[in-house]
Amino acid sequence: LPGLEQALEANLAAARLTNPAAACAGLSINTQALGEDEALRLLEKTGRAFALPCVDPVRTGVAAIADRVG
Repeated sequence: LPGLEQALEANLAAARLTNPAAACAGLSINTQALGEDEALRLLEKTGRAFALPCVDPVRTGVAAIADRVG
């Protein structure tokens, strides 16, 4: 499987075929298999690494991403 960075780049490249200004507003990760503390650490670490909000929609909601596009 591709890594998160490679997947993000591929999706942005595809989006920019129809909208050259397309940008990523945030990342969503399924943390269901992780405990609460581990999940929150992963979301925080990933968000810092990509300088984007990183959420699990079920566990943390999507407000951090919605705020960037709203």
